[in-house]
Order: sequence, then structure tokens, then C-alpha cells
Amino acid sequence: MRSFFFFFFFFFFFFFLFFLCFFPKSFFSKLIQSINKIKQKENERRKHNFIPLIYNLLSALAEKGELEGIVQKVKDTQKSNKMAQ
Repeated sequence: MRSFFFFFFFFFFFFFLFFLCFFPKSFFSKLIQSINKIKQKENERRKHNFIPLIYNLLSALAEKGELEGIVQKVKDTQKSNKMAQ
């Protein structure tokens, strides 16, 4: 079992050295740039501001008169959960 791990380690080590020797640096720089572009797009998606959405949702529920009922249900659920503990 130990020999398998040594073989596995050395195989990937030499494969990595081979990869570094025969691919130009421009390949790696392009690879890093493409990864950075993907990360930048993901970060832009994560930075969306949801506060206006929540505000508009709550105000629409209040206009319809449904907000008070929802708040009361939540309070009742919290009370029943505290009693169960």
C-alpha cells in the first residue's frame, strides 16, 4: 500500500514537471486571466443589493393588508416553539 502512494506521488510530480517544461508561460498567464475573469463575474453577481426588493415586497404586502397576518403567524409560531422547548 505504501509503495502505491509513493508511485502515485512520483507519477504526478513528474507529470507536473513535464507540464511546466513543455508549456509556455503565456499558457499559464492566459489560464490565470481566464480564472480571474470568471471570479470577477461571480463576485459581481454576489454583490447585488436585495434591500429594495425586500422593501417593495413588504410594502406591497402591507398595502394588501396581508402583512399583519403574516407577522401574527410568525409570532404564534415562535411562541409555540418556545413552549415546546
